[in-house]
Amino acid sequence: MNGGTMLYYRDMNSEKDIPIFLNNCPAVVKMIEDKVYLKTDIEKIVNYYNNNCGIK
Repeated sequence: MNGGTMLYYRDMNSEKDIPIFLNNCPAVVKMIEDKVYLKTDIEKIVNYYNNNCGIK
């Protein structure tokens, strides 16, 4: 990551759980639902969210 610390939420254990936390970013939710990103891609998901949907 870009100098930050990655925190893992231990109860977030499926692709169905991750979109709950990212529901304000429909593009990343769709990529998760379409299996473009898997739960093992959490760092990629966070980076996409931060670059495209996060507060700037």
